[in-house]
Amino acid sequence: GNVWNIALVGVGPMLVVLAWAGTGRIDVMIGGAALVLLLAAVPLAGPVLRGWGGAARRDLPQRLREQLAFGLPRVPGGLAIGGLTAVGPYLAIRFATAAEAGYLVAGQLLLRLVDAGTAAFGVVALPRIAELHAQGQREFIRDRVEDVVALAFHLGAFATLHLLVWSDVIVRAWLGDRYIPAIPLVRIVLVSAVPYCGYTLLRSVIDVLDERAINTRNTVTAAGVTLALSLGAGVLGYGAVGLAVATTGGLMVLGALSVHFLWVTLQPRGDALLLGRGAVLAAGTGVAGFGLRQLLPAGWPIQGQLGLGLLITGALGGLFVLGLRQSGARWVAECESRVVRRRAGRAA
Repeated sequence: GNVWNIALVGVGPMLVVLAWAGTGRIDVMIGGAALVLLLAAVPLAGPVLRGWGGAARRDLPQRLREQLAFGLPRVPGGLAIGGLTAVGPYLAIRFATAAEAGYLVAGQLLLRLVDAGTAAFGVVALPRIAELHAQGQREFIRDRVEDVVALAFHLGAFATLHLLVWSDVIVRAWLGDRYIPAIPLVRIVLVSAVPYCGYTLLRSVIDVLDERAINTRNTVTAAGVTLALSLGAGVLGYGAVGLAVATTGGLMVLGALSVHFLWVTLQPRGDALLLGRGAVLAAGTGVAGFGLRQLLPAGWPIQGQLGLGLLITGALGGLFVLGLRQSGARWVAECESRVVRRRAGRAA
């Protein structure tokens, strides 16, 4: 499934763009990429056709009602999270410039790397937590949710600091030197990486624990906060910087609402969060990364700087996780135990 997903979402559209880039036909490239996505129906056709009959057909109306009752209230949530990130660029054209609108989009695209890195968690967690919830394993779920909150804070803090350190290199390597003015706005948006990481990791858990569309309520609230802050910043003349701060504020509200709901619902003890130690370790690696960043020769090619930055960040990330392990971070121990069990199972 992952290979098929990479082919459809990553490789396929890229090949379409490469094939038609010389023509300048944006409509053809977008249409071709959309047609590639339609290939997702190919592996589904067999199971659907084989299952179409007998009890499956008789139960279809009831199943559709169940799916609609669960899914329809959640549709506005998806629109709201899209609207939250669209408010800044949309208003930037009116309160700032079209170029600054593009700079805001660049910052948000880097933030979306968090979503790309955590989306797989939701796919795995949703059915597993649903099974545990049906079995009444509330205490186990509570501990695992506490681990997820700790993971979101620890990794989010590390990622935020190091993206801030290397954001200028990333932007220049990705978009070129003409986007250097985007770097301050990108850094402001990246501050929201921790709460956004919390939201992306916890949204599936929230959907399992409550049939109500809690995520929709949270995202609509956060989008409203973003809109209000953006309008205020625009009217007061803060321009694109104010819009970037407003987007960051809305995402912080979204992350806080997600954590608050689960904290009230499950009432975890909080002893596994290690917020203080995690913050100290993340800050230490951030300072180390910043120091090593200053040692890079100014004349180095930007791609070389990016490659070395990835090596430095990867090494510091290993030290960061090792420090959390030594501090007794439970989520690190849980991951380690699962890897050990998997290897033992393969050896057996």
